[in-house]
Amino acid sequence: MAAKDRKQSLISRYDGKIIKDQLMKPLVILHAGKDKPLRRRHPWLFSGAIHYLEGAPGPGDIVDVVAADGAWLARAEYSP
Repeated sequence: MAAKDRKQSLISRYDGKIIKDQLMKPLVILHAGKDKPLRRRHPWLFSGAIHYLEGAPGPGDIVDVVAADGAWLARAEYSP
């Protein structure tokens, strides 16, 4: 899914009520099936679960974490 499509998908999931700043945060996209620990409220994410990064987050930047299907999971502090 292209970045523009993913952002549009996130907008439609929230009926267009996402503010512009939220759409500009870097995204951490997970491998399929690696979202289970976060859904069970595990407090951190291992690097092996990350499929790719969209954007260029630096240490300490706030990122949105999404599942492989584009479902929003969490907002987190990025630590490379």
